[in-house]
Amino acid sequence: MIPITKDLYGLPRNELIDILKNRFQSNIPLSKVEEKIVLETEVFSYDILGIIGLLTNDKPRILLGRLQPFDIEIQQWCKEFTIVLADLEKIADDYLEDNFTAYTEQILRDVMNEYPKDRFLKNNN
Repeated sequence: MIPITKDLYGLPRNELIDILKNRFQSNIPLSKVEEKIVLETEVFSYDILGIIGLLTNDKPRILLGRLQPFDIEIQQWCKEFTIVLADLEKIADDYLEDNFTAYTEQILRDVMNEYPKDRFLKNNN
């Protein structure tokens, strides 16, 4: 198993995704150091955000992973992860707290833009 390090983010995108997907499928939890690395590394690709969300149980990233059409496997895993309206409301509350980095703020803003309450309710019924 390849350990998650900052050096991985220098790899070609497809290799990085394969490493993260293999880690997810292995069901081996990330160490605290690995979790910190994946959560703090700035990526804006929804497929990578989705697999990071699955590895770290980060619902905003999982919601964005559902939207990307490039990796059907990641998209399906993200769709299988149960997220309810209360989770979306918590994300909105977190967004209002304004105690995070610009990168985290961008992720939360993207979720709020992509998942307005009425669309979220419509798609989850």
